[in-house]
Amino acid sequence: MKVTGNVYMSVTYEIKKLERRVQKLEKDMKRVKEHLELTIMLDPYKWPELNNVDKEIIKYLQEKKLATTTEIASGIGLQNPETVGRVIVWKRIKKIVKVSNAREGAPLIVKVGRKWAINTEDFSISLSIGAGEELEKERKEEEEKWEW
Repeated sequence: MKVTGNVYMSVTYEIKKLERRVQKLEKDMKRVKEHLELTIMLDPYKWPELNNVDKEIIKYLQEKKLATTTEIASGIGLQNPETVGRVIVWKRIKKIVKVSNAREGAPLIVKVGRKWAINTEDFSISLSIGAGEELEKERKEEEEKWEW
């Protein structure tokens, strides 16, 4: 069987085309692998710098993905979410960002348009076993402390 130059060239072309595809896939897989290695698993519920309100904000953002300060304030049960509550949330978010920048080198909460979200680009957050129960217990203790 005689192989002509055109057939040989088309086979060579197809082989090179496949090699380029494989190299591109390998490059993409390497990028995914690096991203997985760079993603830090966090448990901010155990950070001593954060108080209960901070932890509730993080928990709320984990559940809702995106929210404005007013939505967060009403979602975590602060009084006057339209005015004072949203200012409190905004200040607490700034504190969370400052603490996470100091601890991990990147903000835990980022602004997306006019809403706030958990920074999933740099972090994966693990919800501690029983963290919700701990938060509820601490919240009740604080309420009892402030009751007269």
